[in-house]
Amino acid sequence: MATETTPVMLTRKLGEGSCGSVFCGSLTASGKRVAVKVVRKGTSAKAALNLHRVRTEANVMARLDHRNVARCLGTWETSEHFYLFLKFARGGDLCDRLLHGGPMTERSARRRFGQLLAAVAHLHAKGLAHRDIKPENILLDELGHFMLADFGLAVTHSPQKKVSGRAGTVGYAAPEVWVDRPYDAAAADVFSCGSVLMAMVTARSPFQGATDQETLAKSLRGELDLPTGLSLEAVLLIKSMVAPDPAKRITLADALDHPWFTGEHPDSVSRYRPWAPLEEDDSDFDSDEDDDDQDEGDDEVDRNDDGVDDDSVDDALYELRLLGEGRGARVEQKVPFGCHLEFQRSRSVSHSRSTSSLLSNLHFSAQNGYLYFCEPSSGLLTSINAKTGAKAWSVQVAGITGVDNDYCRGGPSVDPDSGLVVAGSRMSGRLFAVRMSDGGKAWTLEVESHVTAQMTQPATIYAGTAYVGVASSEEKAASDPSYECCSFRGSIVAVRVADGTLLWKTYTLPAGYVGAGVWGPAPSIDIQRGQVYVATGNLYLNPLCHARMDALGAHFDQDPCLPVEAHAGSVLALDMITGNPLWSRRISSNDAWNTACGVSTPILTMPALSFNCPTDSGLESDFAQGPMIVELEKGRDVLLVGQKSGVWKINPDNGYVMQASVLGPGGVAGGIQWSGANNGTHAFFPVTNSASVSQTLKNPSVPGVVATTGSTYTAVNIKSGDIVWQYPLESWLYAYQPLTVANDVLFATAVTRMSPANGSSSIKALHTSTGEKLWEDTNRFHIAGTGALVVDGMVYVGVTTSNPVTTTNTHSIAFGLLP
Repeated sequence: MATETTPVMLTRKLGEGSCGSVFCGSLTASGKRVAVKVVRKGTSAKAALNLHRVRTEANVMARLDHRNVARCLGTWETSEHFYLFLKFARGGDLCDRLLHGGPMTERSARRRFGQLLAAVAHLHAKGLAHRDIKPENILLDELGHFMLADFGLAVTHSPQKKVSGRAGTVGYAAPEVWVDRPYDAAAADVFSCGSVLMAMVTARSPFQGATDQETLAKSLRGELDLPTGLSLEAVLLIKSMVAPDPAKRITLADALDHPWFTGEHPDSVSRYRPWAPLEEDDSDFDSDEDDDDQDEGDDEVDRNDDGVDDDSVDDALYELRLLGEGRGARVEQKVPFGCHLEFQRSRSVSHSRSTSSLLSNLHFSAQNGYLYFCEPSSGLLTSINAKTGAKAWSVQVAGITGVDNDYCRGGPSVDPDSGLVVAGSRMSGRLFAVRMSDGGKAWTLEVESHVTAQMTQPATIYAGTAYVGVASSEEKAASDPSYECCSFRGSIVAVRVADGTLLWKTYTLPAGYVGAGVWGPAPSIDIQRGQVYVATGNLYLNPLCHARMDALGAHFDQDPCLPVEAHAGSVLALDMITGNPLWSRRISSNDAWNTACGVSTPILTMPALSFNCPTDSGLESDFAQGPMIVELEKGRDVLLVGQKSGVWKINPDNGYVMQASVLGPGGVAGGIQWSGANNGTHAFFPVTNSASVSQTLKNPSVPGVVATTGSTYTAVNIKSGDIVWQYPLESWLYAYQPLTVANDVLFATAVTRMSPANGSSSIKALHTSTGEKLWEDTNRFHIAGTGALVVDGMVYVGVTTSNPVTTTNTHSIAFGLLP
């Protein structure tokens, strides 16, 4: 495909369909994000069938126009491939929603199932039947609305015309489909819809058996495994839709008027019945296929046979009973079960592992044999030879940005393709770049004009674009009685590295809300999904609604005080190309806080004041750490993100929370304040315990120590969420530093508390499996808040002779790694 000229750029593979591969891409003319089904042409019978099916799908979709039907945007052909362009579904599919989100409530299922029936009704009204309705073929948009997709097995349908041919997925396809007799395709679609409803309210595959034969037998006998809490109306609707005998099965029209929809429910779907089709408009569809080709394709696929009486259907059902009871012939071809909701579905997708790079951290970057780092106390950006420590160049940040006393804290980030080093201003909302060779200024760009804006996050550079968040010092300025608080909104920006052009900017809050800066470690880039992940800070003031929503537990996205587009205290996924939010998972509730509310930590103490502190203030349990992409077995991956109150495991496809773990006491400065690390099996987090709460250790790695009021380094099993080991720090040390993993060793640095009584900062090397201390260097320097950088067999650490709380980097030391 690389040699073919197409109107689309494929960015990542989404998975494998029945007849081809599905990619995410962008149209080269407009940059619009689309899904692309690519089918390879060939001379084999299978290739011909696959091509026929995708042509059928394109022709079917050209006849459909409904808000709950996936939209075809056009086709393209080359000598080797057929391309089908579809509207991109940002919410994934229903199967993933059920796998990671669990069963739906009846209220949620009622609304969305109505959308599915509306789509099927539109299909039937056009004289078509789907024949493969299942969770994988139901897509979700960014609001969770259903869109029926994958019409490769669709056939023409009329009340007088029955079809033949096996099609669909065992458990979702009607039992009469698996017998070589003609059947009513519309009635078979009703059965499939009923099976989908069962999956929605149970998060289990319907009629699940150990084999295809057992599943067929259960569907034939109508064996339902429904939860006891379902309403009577829901149970009756499901039973009527999956009746084994199609003659006794409810019609689609009657299903739409069933009491489960039309009854007096407090959440009645009648308020938002989504079943009216949109007006016909096929102007966007571009296909070489004409109506004659469509008719020929229908004849080939359907193998229709008119005039079948009810006795024939009864005979077919009897034949299937014998098959299900093991007395008849076995199914000739094995049909996959499809979405097994009891087990994690694996996909043929290669995901990126865009965790915090070993080549950069808060102050350091390394590239081409040189280190690049910020020196906040002197305001310098410096490059040194990584082997000898000899200085290559130093430049004053204030001279580049034009801001007095300016310095860089977030970054620098190195782009060898452009030969530039990118960093952010600590005293303004400016991003700048200098040349790698001599530190000469390349460009400066103001991405945020607010007087308190600051760039504390390192940029992540991919394919010539720098992605970085914008934070603010307004939270601290609120403690000044003369300051009128507050007006800053956080944002994420994408900037072209070569010339400093702003490509897009996305605010984390709508107008009228304040806070939600993006100030943690660098954003994570998911190349396969085309997504950027960040985690956001807390609100500075309460919105108009002052109610606290702690009682909602994990359902903070239901907070009535915050609209869905308010991404405070959230994990947020954005489109790499456009910056549009793809999903957001709010973890903190109405967590409004600023320093006027008072601070008491080992590194900062401020009194509570009577002004500017929001009414009913929160705990400031926001995100100081960015999401890590962790690849698990079989190509699966998850997001791990540390919050000041715990660790969250999140599905990167849709933002659903898969697991939450508490690793230690939370607090204004953590909990988890700095970056963790992972090796694919374990994740490692610095737990500061800023409130000095006594905690009992789980699996302590220091003999004889079972409890502590201090900080810990904590290892977590990524799959189970269990604590593997905890290493308690000495009383004078504070885990206020990022962590780094290399060669089964965790490199952990710690700063001293405000008045260290017994020692100085330290760097420890711990075994990743056991937490055993392998070596340590301490008592001769202060770690400067940078953590360790590992590259080319060396460990680099920024150190200072002054107070390390200011994260002042004055020089570097290096340790060699033994092979």
